[in-house]
Amino acid sequence: PHLLCQHLPMISCESLLRGIAHLSGEAIAATVGAFAGAGAAFALQMVHEKRLKADKEYAAIINAQHSLLFMLKILTGVQNQHLDAEKSHPDRHIRLTEFLTTEKHVGIDLASLNFLFRPNMRELISRCFYAERSFLNAFDSLRDRNAVWKAIRARPGAVSEISPKTGIGTLSLTNEEIRQLKSFTDQLYRSVEVALSLCNDAFTDLRRCAKMAFPERNFLKRDMVMKPVPNESGPV
Repeated sequence: PHLLCQHLPMISCESLLRGIAHLSGEAIAATVGAFAGAGAAFALQMVHEKRLKADKEYAAIINAQHSLLFMLKILTGVQNQHLDAEKSHPDRHIRLTEFLTTEKHVGIDLASLNFLFRPNMRELISRCFYAERSFLNAFDSLRDRNAVWKAIRARPGAVSEISPKTGIGTLSLTNEEIRQLKSFTDQLYRSVEVALSLCNDAFTDLRRCAKMAFPERNFLKRDMVMKPVPNESGPV
């Protein structure tokens, strides 16, 4: 044993410490590199998720804008094609005919706009809600007025003296029928005017809030030209 020990190399404390330091440096470098790689991957993931969230919120705004523009287009069509011609006539409730439309309601997903519930934007969700309700109320008024008009015309003796040239007949109305027509006609004019105002205000406020939330992105404008949707809308 004594002879074996004589042939073993002697390791000084200094050499041992240098070896440990070298190994420790490699371990630290490997650890730092691993953390750096994980940190970079995490940062990229966060950027990706932030971008997806922003894109989702941007799409929600655009969808809401399309819904409001569609409502404004339909309401403007009813006003221009049906209401304006008789608006100032004292007998508009008698002269106004039935108006049919193939309108389809395109609702606003209010929940998708909750991210805009911020300072200086807190009224937006309410504006959009009341705009949509006013649109539905306007078409309820249109359907109600159409129903009264059809019921009166269906009464035997209500229509007389039909012109062979124009096909237009003279209405013979009772006092109660005149009262009903006036009430439903006035309500129709009021509801369409209110709906146009509220939808326009909601669209304007939505665009304002959208530009504040995403100043670098583009949004729809109120005066954008919209192609009419083919339908059978018109007076009857």
